[in-house]
Amino acid sequence: MKWLMIYHLLKLNRRPSKILGMIFSLKKRLITIFPFQIMKQGDIYFVRFDPSIGHEYRKTRPAIVIQSEEISNISSLVTVMPISSHIERCQEPDIPVERDEKNRLAKDSVIMVRRISTFDQSRFKRKIGEASSPVLRKVRGYLRKHFAL
Repeated sequence: MKWLMIYHLLKLNRRPSKILGMIFSLKKRLITIFPFQIMKQGDIYFVRFDPSIGHEYRKTRPAIVIQSEEISNISSLVTVMPISSHIERCQEPDIPVERDEKNRLAKDSVIMVRRISTFDQSRFKRKIGEASSPVLRKVRGYLRKHFAL
Protein backbone atom coordinates (compact mmCIF):
# COMPACT_ATOMS: atom_id res chain seq x y z
CA MET A 1 0.00 0.00 0.00
CA LYS A 2 2.87 2.39 0.84
CA TRP A 3 4.38 2.03 -2.63
CA LEU A 4 1.04 2.74 -4.24
CA MET A 5 0.73 5.92 -2.14
CA ILE A 6 4.28 7.00 -3.04
CA TYR A 7 3.57 6.39 -6.72
CA HIS A 8 0.45 8.57 -6.61
CA LEU A 9 2.24 11.32 -4.68
CA LEU A 10 5.00 11.33 -7.30
CA LYS A 11 2.32 11.74 -9.95
CA LEU A 12 1.26 14.89 -8.07
CA ASN A 13 4.86 16.20 -8.41
CA ARG A 14 5.62 16.13 -4.66
CA ARG A 15 9.24 16.28 -3.50
CA PRO A 16 10.54 12.88 -2.26
CA SER A 17 11.45 14.29 1.19
CA LYS A 18 7.90 15.57 1.60
CA ILE A 19 6.48 12.25 0.44
CA LEU A 20 8.05 10.26 3.29
CA GLY A 21 6.95 12.81 5.86
CA MET A 22 3.42 12.77 4.50
CA ILE A 23 3.25 8.98 4.54
CA PHE A 24 4.31 8.60 8.15
CA SER A 25 2.63 11.66 9.68
CA LEU A 26 -0.59 11.71 7.67
CA LYS A 27 -1.19 8.04 6.97
CA LYS A 28 -4.94 8.27 7.58
CA ARG A 29 -5.22 11.36 5.38
CA LEU A 30 -3.34 9.65 2.53
CA ILE A 31 -5.67 6.68 2.61
CA THR A 32 -8.57 9.11 2.31
CA ILE A 33 -6.92 10.97 -0.57
CA PHE A 34 -5.96 7.80 -2.43
CA PRO A 35 -8.69 5.25 -1.63
CA PHE A 36 -7.47 2.67 -4.16
CA GLN A 37 -8.43 -0.84 -3.28
CA ILE A 38 -6.79 -3.95 -4.58
CA MET A 39 -9.35 -5.72 -6.72
CA LYS A 40 -8.87 -9.42 -7.32
CA GLN A 41 -9.62 -11.33 -10.48
CA GLY A 42 -13.12 -12.74 -10.14
CA ASP A 43 -14.47 -9.99 -7.87
CA ILE A 44 -17.87 -8.65 -8.95
CA TYR A 45 -18.56 -4.91 -8.55
CA PHE A 46 -21.24 -2.44 -9.54
CA VAL A 47 -19.56 -0.27 -12.21
CA ARG A 48 -20.81 2.96 -13.79
CA PHE A 49 -20.49 2.40 -17.57
CA ASP A 50 -21.84 5.86 -18.54
CA PRO A 51 -20.91 7.89 -20.50
CA SER A 52 -20.87 5.47 -23.40
CA ILE A 53 -20.78 5.76 -27.18
CA GLY A 54 -22.53 3.69 -29.84
CA HIS A 55 -23.12 0.07 -28.84
CA GLU A 56 -21.15 0.25 -25.59
CA TYR A 57 -22.94 -0.81 -22.42
CA ARG A 58 -24.71 1.92 -20.49
CA LYS A 59 -25.82 2.56 -16.89
CA THR A 60 -24.50 1.13 -13.64
CA ARG A 61 -24.33 -2.65 -13.81
CA PRO A 62 -22.41 -5.57 -12.33
CA ALA A 63 -19.04 -6.42 -13.87
CA ILE A 64 -16.42 -9.07 -13.16
CA VAL A 65 -12.78 -8.02 -12.67
CA ILE A 66 -10.57 -9.89 -15.14
CA GLN A 67 -7.15 -8.34 -14.57
CA SER A 68 -4.58 -9.90 -12.26
CA GLU A 69 -4.01 -8.74 -8.70
CA GLU A 70 -0.43 -7.88 -9.71
CA ILE A 71 -1.73 -5.23 -12.13
CA SER A 72 -4.23 -3.97 -9.53
CA ASN A 73 -1.27 -3.28 -7.22
CA ILE A 74 0.29 -0.78 -9.63
CA SER A 75 -2.65 0.85 -11.39
CA SER A 76 -5.92 2.57 -10.55
CA LEU A 77 -7.34 1.28 -13.85
CA VAL A 78 -9.33 -1.96 -13.74
CA THR A 79 -10.28 -4.25 -16.64
CA VAL A 80 -13.72 -5.87 -16.45
CA MET A 81 -16.38 -7.77 -18.38
CA PRO A 82 -19.96 -6.49 -17.95
CA ILE A 83 -22.69 -8.73 -16.59
CA SER A 84 -26.25 -8.59 -17.92
CA SER A 85 -29.43 -10.03 -16.42
CA HIS A 86 -30.92 -10.45 -19.92
CA ILE A 87 -30.06 -14.14 -20.25
CA GLU A 88 -32.15 -14.44 -23.41
CA ARG A 89 -29.39 -12.46 -25.18
CA CYS A 90 -26.76 -15.03 -24.20
CA GLN A 91 -24.80 -16.14 -27.27
CA GLU A 92 -21.66 -18.21 -27.63
CA PRO A 93 -19.06 -17.43 -26.13
CA ASP A 94 -20.93 -15.51 -23.35
CA ILE A 95 -20.82 -17.24 -19.96
CA PRO A 96 -24.08 -17.88 -18.06
CA VAL A 97 -23.90 -17.31 -14.29
CA GLU A 98 -26.44 -18.67 -11.83
CA ARG A 99 -27.17 -16.42 -8.89
CA ASP A 100 -25.81 -17.77 -5.59
CA GLU A 101 -24.60 -16.69 -2.14
CA LYS A 102 -21.03 -16.20 -3.34
CA ASN A 103 -21.68 -13.89 -6.32
CA ARG A 104 -24.76 -12.22 -4.74
CA LEU A 105 -26.20 -11.20 -8.11
CA ALA A 106 -29.88 -10.16 -8.09
CA LYS A 107 -30.82 -12.83 -10.66
CA ASP A 108 -29.35 -15.36 -13.06
CA SER A 109 -27.11 -13.45 -15.46
CA VAL A 110 -24.62 -13.69 -18.29
CA ILE A 111 -21.02 -12.41 -18.55
CA MET A 112 -20.68 -10.55 -21.84
CA VAL A 113 -17.13 -11.70 -22.57
CA ARG A 114 -16.70 -9.79 -25.85
CA ARG A 115 -17.34 -6.45 -24.10
CA ILE A 116 -14.02 -6.14 -22.25
CA SER A 117 -13.60 -2.61 -20.84
CA THR A 118 -11.08 -0.75 -18.67
CA PHE A 119 -12.18 1.91 -16.18
CA ASP A 120 -10.72 4.05 -13.42
CA GLN A 121 -11.59 2.86 -9.91
CA SER A 122 -13.70 5.99 -9.42
CA ARG A 123 -16.39 4.31 -11.56
CA PHE A 124 -16.63 1.36 -9.15
CA LYS A 125 -19.50 1.72 -6.67
CA ARG A 126 -19.29 -1.30 -4.36
CA LYS A 127 -18.30 -4.93 -4.31
CA ILE A 128 -21.20 -7.33 -4.81
CA GLY A 129 -19.47 -10.70 -4.49
CA GLU A 130 -17.08 -13.10 -6.20
CA ALA A 131 -17.35 -15.47 -9.13
CA SER A 132 -17.24 -19.21 -8.45
CA SER A 133 -14.17 -21.21 -9.50
CA PRO A 134 -15.90 -22.85 -12.51
CA VAL A 135 -17.08 -19.46 -13.83
CA LEU A 136 -13.62 -17.94 -13.34
CA ARG A 137 -12.07 -20.90 -15.20
CA LYS A 138 -14.41 -20.25 -18.14
CA VAL A 139 -13.50 -16.53 -18.12
CA ARG A 140 -9.77 -17.35 -18.12
CA GLY A 141 -10.32 -19.88 -20.91
CA TYR A 142 -12.08 -17.24 -23.00
CA LEU A 143 -9.26 -14.74 -22.37
CA ARG A 144 -6.65 -17.29 -23.51
CA LYS A 145 -8.67 -17.91 -26.67
CA HIS A 146 -9.43 -14.21 -27.29
CA PHE A 147 -5.81 -13.11 -26.97
CA ALA A 148 -4.32 -16.33 -28.44
CA LEU A 149 -2.27 -17.03 -25.29
